Amino acid sequence: MNNHHAFQKVSLVGWLWEASKVTPFKSVFCPFSGNAAAARLFKEEGKEVIATDVLLTHSCAARALVENDSTILDAFDEEAIITPNPDTKQHFEGIVGAYSLPPEFGAWLDICYANINQLEDEYKKALASTAISYVIKFVLAFDDATRMRMVEDEWVASFKYYISWANGNVFTNGKTCLAHDMDANILISQVETEAISFYLPSSKGVVDMRPEERFSEIFNRHCFEKELDTALANLVGGLGAPMADNAAYTAAIEEFFDSAKFIPVWLIATNEKSSIGPDSLGALISKFKNNVQTLSKNIAYSKGQSRTEYLFVARD
Repeated sequence: MNNHHAFQKVSLVGWLWEASKVTPFKSVFCPFSGNAAAARLFKEEGKEVIATDVLLTHSCAARALVENDSTILDAFDEEAIITPNPDTKQHFEGIVGAYSLPPEFGAWLDICYANINQLEDEYKKALASTAISYVIKFVLAFDDATRMRMVEDEWVASFKYYISWANGNVFTNGKTCLAHDMDANILISQVETEAISFYLPSSKGVVDMRPEERFSEIFNRHCFEKELDTALANLVGGLGAPMADNAAYTAAIEEFFDSAKFIPVWLIATNEKSSIGPDSLGALISKFKNNVQTLSKNIAYSKGQSRTEYLFVARD
């Protein structure tokens, strides 16, 4: 995914909220759903939602917070996940060094993974895995020296915080909301929906991840680095796959748009750093939709850094 993929999704939800107010629709497909922020926004608006992402970290988030409408992790589940388990196998303890993390953190993740794997409810598994992904992000946000000094109490406190956060974000909107871990290029031909909304994947596709995204994916797949590389290389065809050049990338976008032309409303976001510029993207969209509005704004995503984001609102 693009290096600022998660930021983009979170920063644009308010923008999508306003756009969806003036472009009414009752159902929406969110391919390349990422951290599920946009999909969850549409759920809050009372729409039927279908979300998909081939990365298990992202599909878990959508299953936990979009498809799930009532299941939470209670205090017993929470304690059970972090309690030493005789069935624990060493895996992450030998991997964390590559991320400048202490082996104790890896051993703790091994315990959590073993316990999560024993949960019978798929929504509870998704909630717990999502919380762990946030713990990984939290820990990796510190410098190397600070990470190495962190102790289990800090990981546990972070985990409990994110469990509480996830539980607080479980709700029903009375509509059918679904989450998949399926290639959007395949699922697009199977959905029935009034709108599609997504952030345009980068030309590097799913292999382009920040360290916390990569390590979270290793956690969810319970694999090694080389196994993840092999899995990612074979995950998708078309848009979302790594592209050798801009011509191939543009062709993949056009092919996906052609597959989505039966959907009346499109909400497509991108940024000024994209391999395909906003003018070229707008021209591609105009091949399939008669009414295209281009919105833009400069968004700050860290101290001293900002960039122009674009949202194309297109209708038949």
